[in-house]
Amino acid sequence: MAEEVTQTNQDEADTAKEKEGKAEKAENVQGQQLSGHETKQNEADISALQSEIAQLKKENASAKLTQKATVEAVKLGVDINTVQYILKLLDWSAITDESKVQPAILKVLEDVPQFKSAKKNSGFTKIGADIDNNKGNADETAKLRKMFGLK
Repeated sequence: MAEEVTQTNQDEADTAKEKEGKAEKAENVQGQQLSGHETKQNEADISALQSEIAQLKKENASAKLTQKATVEAVKLGVDINTVQYILKLLDWSAITDESKVQPAILKVLEDVPQFKSAKKNSGFTKIGADIDNNKGNADETAKLRKMFGLK
């Protein structure tokens, strides 16, 4: 009877080992399926990230060209308030690198010369009319002096 119990226990142990082995195989198969699915998902993520990087590189290049165009326009004497309009009128399809920015701005200024700011006079600017005491203003001046108590 002891042999039967031992044999039964050994049969149960073998059955348990078989079930564990089958469970491990099932887990391995599921793991392989998941890893295949994850691989496809990772490949999709990588391609999405690569396209995003390419888009960001284009935006960065565009921002650099816009900055260069702004600086060049100011150097060429364009009023800072009108630079934005010049940037809108530039032929951006023809500007592929920084060396082509200045000729494009010169073309816009040639087409619309009003964008180039005129040299402003610096110094004193007279406001008001000239006073000429010899033309009858003496009467008014006398009245004003009297009102303010001046002689």
